[in-house]
Amino acid sequence: MSTTKSQASADNDQLLPAPPELLQAVDQLKAYSLRYEVAMKLVLDKLDYISREYELRYGYALIDSKQSRIKSPESIVGKMQRKHLPLTLNAVFNNLHDIAGIRLIVRFLSDVKTVEDLLATQADIKVLRVKDYIHHPKANGYQSLHLILGVVGT
Repeated sequence: MSTTKSQASADNDQLLPAPPELLQAVDQLKAYSLRYEVAMKLVLDKLDYISREYELRYGYALIDSKQSRIKSPESIVGKMQRKHLPLTLNAVFNNLHDIAGIRLIVRFLSDVKTVEDLLATQADIKVLRVKDYIHHPKANGYQSLHLILGVVGT
């Protein structure tokens, strides 16, 4: 009996069983994804409020557009493996700071600092770390402001 090339290729494309600890980590991450969704929604709602209030006060919307995403459990596990970190929730929370992400586009460079300052005044949001690629651009010219935020109570 012979197999065709396409049959052999299909056999090679079958998924291998994942180690039990990997499956457990993915299940735990799925359970915690709600926590990140709630925190991200709170930040997005705050940003809407800040922008609308700013528009009422100054005549233009502070935030031109925004995008958000939550990293999939599979992507988180992949990043943990690439960094050679253990597949535990503590390791994920202590080492990955991009599980939930929001990208804002503002009209004026000065608005970046305004958004940062307004977020810092929110009682339920804490600025944990700032990476300022505006005042310190990357070698390739990339400029942005990265804020790592914590949401109180989540």
